[in-house]
Amino acid sequence: MAKTIYAEKSQYQADIIKEFAKNGVVERSAKYYDKNLAMDKEILLEFLKSTQEKELNALGLKGDEIISKINDYIIKNGILECLKNGVMINNTNLELVYNKESSGFNADLA
Repeated sequence: MAKTIYAEKSQYQADIIKEFAKNGVVERSAKYYDKNLAMDKEILLEFLKSTQEKELNALGLKGDEIISKINDYIIKNGILECLKNGVMINNTNLELVYNKESSGFNADLA
């Protein structure tokens, strides 16, 4: 059996969480995670409001309605497609992620 620097699985997990935190990933309690939808609805809505407020206002939907439509779109098209191209709701495209700018030349994109 191969030797590792970790005596317990929890030590390994803690190191992974620390590395994610260095890159801006927020650690939250599992109570916020909706296992039926496989997402943290609160964080997703916060992200959408802070990055695409105009599009959300144009939709005129409540938070749970938006989450439901996003979930339906993910089920229909697959998570990778939705992460790459966003989700289309009532002819409005919502981006679920933004890629980090590869260079520091454009401060607005960063």
